[in-house]
Amino acid sequence: MNRLEKQKNDFIIETDKKPARVFLFSGHTIDRKNRPIPRFPEAMEAEARQKIEQILDTFQASAQDLAIAPGIACGGDILFLEACLLRNIDAIVFLPFEPARFIEESVRYAGDKWVERFHNIKNHPQVTINIMPEDLTEVLPGENPFARNNCWSLNSALMYGIEKLRLIVLWNGKGGDGPGGTEDMVMRISEKGGTFEHIDTTQFDYWQT
Repeated sequence: MNRLEKQKNDFIIETDKKPARVFLFSGHTIDRKNRPIPRFPEAMEAEARQKIEQILDTFQASAQDLAIAPGIACGGDILFLEACLLRNIDAIVFLPFEPARFIEESVRYAGDKWVERFHNIKNHPQVTINIMPEDLTEVLPGENPFARNNCWSLNSALMYGIEKLRLIVLWNGKGGDGPGGTEDMVMRISEKGGTFEHIDTTQFDYWQT
């Protein structure tokens, strides 16, 4: 059973699991159709999946490890979680809103197949879902729920020890569209003395075609 603790305004989810490594993910969502400058068009999906799998293979990721993701958004989140579940890795997911709202804001715009994949992950027996409004206090006025959810995810990953944590980012190396994005996660992990595995989307073969 998960136990929620609050220490110095930091929120963590504590479990009895003692993983060999903790893989924390942050990455781009699929581009919306009206995005002026492409960042992660859906045609890059196969290449992104391959690169995520290559990193997990490099670390010989297995059922002895744990995966953590701050969402199940269309794009990087789903690709990462699917790859981990194929390797029999337990996953903990943190959502800033209840699932129905999260789907409307971060999944449905990319199409029904992504919604189906969201539900497949959410209902998977090896996935634990934590929902911020249910497990924490309500988001305060003016507080960004995605930034708060990022902090919640990172703090929960750090409780296993910085030496076990491997942050994987699917990222173009630039600032995001708002607070709580991948840049924020990279800055936070760097401040803690950790490292990250950068899948640089600007170097994908897609851009050469």
